[in-house]
Amino acid sequence: MQDEKYIEIAKKLAGEKQLKEKDQNDHDFLELKATWEHLPQQKHTANLERGRQLMMDKIQGNASSEKITKERVFQPWMRYASSVAIFLMLGISYFIYNSFPNHSSEVFVTATKGNKRVVLKDGSTVLLHQGAKLWYEEDFNRTVRLEGEGFFDITHNKEYPFEVMLPSMESKVKVLGTSFNINTVEHSVSLFSGSVEVSNQKRKTFLEPSEKVVISMDQFDVKTFDPSNEATWRKFDLVLKDRALTEVIDQLERWYGHKIIVKDPALLHYTVSVKFEDNSLEEALDNLSFMLKLNVKKEGDYYYLIKE
Repeated sequence: MQDEKYIEIAKKLAGEKQLKEKDQNDHDFLELKATWEHLPQQKHTANLERGRQLMMDKIQGNASSEKITKERVFQPWMRYASSVAIFLMLGISYFIYNSFPNHSSEVFVTATKGNKRVVLKDGSTVLLHQGAKLWYEEDFNRTVRLEGEGFFDITHNKEYPFEVMLPSMESKVKVLGTSFNINTVEHSVSLFSGSVEVSNQKRKTFLEPSEKVVISMDQFDVKTFDPSNEATWRKFDLVLKDRALTEVIDQLERWYGHKIIVKDPALLHYTVSVKFEDNSLEEALDNLSFMLKLNVKKEGDYYYLIKE
């Protein structure tokens, strides 16, 4: 199909030109119309530079075979280059990510002061390494977006696979229930348990436990790793000496992702020396409550420390 026809169809599908009766019998128009109508009604992000290069390659190819001048082709291309929809309708094969609707229900979490644990509505947890960022919808649909490094422990749900979108890696991870680490700086996914599917536009691979994939350009380099030496940052090893209880509580909340409330405000000024080594939250609170002679009560996602 000539580039002029691509652009003509794009204008019509975008509502910029009036449809004609003959369009309803045009194979190319109907094919691109079907693609357009089946796109998710969501905001998309795309690798625009890659799309631009692919589009220019196509234009140059058409110019060579059809003897179209560079000037005639380049002007309409520049006019519509900013539209992701045009890229799609032109049939350009570049990577597009389903993101999230651009409205107030999107939740954004970042680990600014150290590691931070996020507990999602389905019970899945994400431990964000310092500097990492996570996005998901308030009306959670088991889809998140990650920038930076994060360790995932996903609740199994066969009917609704969990997906992690990785825009900077032009990839995504799909999983039913498992634990894995993602590092978008190193472009790697490391599987600790279960199985995951890692894919981009051109390739797809399935990982087994203790396998790690490093994505470079169009290559998927799969290798094995030692789980005890991978993502060691995720292990909770905290030593606090002569610190106010309020600081200890803050550290525990950040790490475990649950709100901890001390019923007696006077207790927050107590100073304690504690050491936590890969404990569960319940174990950590039991140790703390034993030291301060407190009772621990859990209500929903909240933990209460109550003076005996």
